[in-house]
Amino acid sequence: MLNRTSLLVLACLLAVPATVSADTADVARDVLKSKINASVELAGTIVAKASGDHADKLRVPKQQVATRGMIVDASGLAVCSLTKINPLAGGRTISARNGMTVKLRGEVTGLTMRLSSGTMVPARVVYTDAKKDLAFVAPLKALSADQKAAIAVVSLDATSADILDEIIVLARGNKATNYAPVCSLTRIASVVTRPTRYYLAGASVGSMVFTAQGKLLGLTVIKKTTGGVSASTGRASISAMPIIIPSAEIKALLPKAQQAAAKPIPAKPAAPKPAPKPAPVEPQGPGPDEV
Repeated sequence: MLNRTSLLVLACLLAVPATVSADTADVARDVLKSKINASVELAGTIVAKASGDHADKLRVPKQQVATRGMIVDASGLAVCSLTKINPLAGGRTISARNGMTVKLRGEVTGLTMRLSSGTMVPARVVYTDAKKDLAFVAPLKALSADQKAAIAVVSLDATSADILDEIIVLARGNKATNYAPVCSLTRIASVVTRPTRYYLAGASVGSMVFTAQGKLLGLTVIKKTTGGVSASTGRASISAMPIIIPSAEIKALLPKAQQAAAKPIPAKPAAPKPAPKPAPVEPQGPGPDEV
């Protein structure tokens, strides 16, 4: 359910005039040609682990997730919304009427990155920042020459925009649209500066956003907001809205993500070996006193 803040944001987005200049449309076409291959689809399975009261009796079904990411390094390192790729990354507490609580925490397994060529590259989450709703995803193995030719890398150089500035929204569609490029032109609806800077506009999560000059403005992620406390449950309502996080915020985390991606993949713990079977005991003949 949308709270008052979300409804206000939605009203602002609907009120933004969508008309853009012909020059911006030409720039958008150039950005589409040069940067669309920086948009990749990320998909995986969430396996939840439970802890708390009677957690061993709780059976949590696996959850399929998919979102769009943006390649920020020639190695294939991509960044996406943490909420989209792992909704249980920060944990979720379930409370029963009898007072028992169970906490769920999710892990992404079987993660793949779909390149523009259609190649599915196995990947892993290497670094996250929950406050910024960012997850960095790296290929499990170094990309081949053909795979590198199928990607584009965006520049994270700092830029900015003002309210009602024209912007270019770019991403790839999903399987239903055969991953066709999706490009639209709109305007900034709001510029929020405290506590950190971000933008509001009509851009879906995972979309790359560029200025009218063709420079990357940022990536669309999710910001969670807390509303009033429900009288029936005693919990605060939480809603989510898409925001454009500036490219500078992503760039600040890039060195840590690159270092994490360069580390060897942790080896899975070896399965415990079964205990050796006891040697068969051969029957003993009668002793000398028993003859």
